[in-house]
Amino acid sequence: MIAALRRRRPGLRIDLFTTAPGWFFADSLGAPVVDAIVDERDAPLPDAPLRRHPIAVDLGLVQRDALRADPVATAAQLDVLELLGDASVDRLARHFDRALAPGAPVVCDIAPAGLRAAARSGRRAVLVENFTWDWIYAAYAPTLDRHADAMRRAARCWARSTSTPTRASRWS
Repeated sequence: MIAALRRRRPGLRIDLFTTAPGWFFADSLGAPVVDAIVDERDAPLPDAPLRRHPIAVDLGLVQRDALRADPVATAAQLDVLELLGDASVDRLARHFDRALAPGAPVVCDIAPAGLRAAARSGRRAVLVENFTWDWIYAAYAPTLDRHADAMRRAARCWARSTSTPTRASRWS
């Protein structure tokens, strides 16, 4: 999707809010990705066509290895990160406001925190996904049941997106 956007609009600057390593995007896009410093100060952001803001917006699953997930470690990380909590969403919205042009939309790859932060920032958001985490996490119940409230908040975020298919989950 990013490559297609860059082909259609070569001068378009794209800001990636992710903890995924920059090399992942640089390798797949064939272009350098510059890390922007994530802080609350007014330090200038680099002027680059592809900027990565290393901020956690989505945990996914902690994996033991390439084939096995670790639901206990995932639950522990969800406890620490609280990605859908108001403080995390407010922080992400501030980063959107600092990095993105006024009125620029936010495109989210299954990250409900991005959807909530875009709404808080008064921005349109587009959800791109072929699954949502509540559906994946349901397979790891009861280990993740203590996160039912967060999963319900996430499900509400995804449900507000017109592109999200309606699907019942353990936390619907």
